Amino acid sequence: MTITPQVQTDPVNVWQSAVPVLYNVKAASFSIKATLTEVSKITTELFFGASWVKQGAGVWKLNLASVPTLTQISLVVDWGDAAKHFRCVIPRAMISDRGAITLQRTTAQEFELTFEALDFNGTLGFVLTDDANVDDGTPSGSGSGSGGTTPPTT
Repeated sequence: MTITPQVQTDPVNVWQSAVPVLYNVKAASFSIKATLTEVSKITTELFFGASWVKQGAGVWKLNLASVPTLTQISLVVDWGDAAKHFRCVIPRAMISDRGAITLQRTTAQEFELTFEALDFNGTLGFVLTDDANVDDGTPSGSGSGSGGTTPPTT
């Protein structure tokens, strides 16, 4: 799994200096690239961009449209480092890229997906933790508006 926050900037140059005096944000993005190994309804619907439709007793069909319907999802990723816990939350995301499926008898089937964060009230997402190392003693700010969301626990 790869978590990638990106900020693209443009330099602000002035005639008095040979180097930029500051940078302006041109674009920002936040993406998570994951390889899912479970063959399930959710995984296959996300990967193919379509919904399963019942065809009869025990038969389901996934129609691959020439113009697929793009679905918005919320995404939460938890991970840990010893006794520290982290949770990355993307309130609004869409799949921006899909990898190829390689079918092999000796390995699990893999669905490679890239989830791209969409704007959600001025944020792309947030990370929660119970890691005491982030507490430097300064008062916390107003936060990201995640109100009531608690860090992950085991």
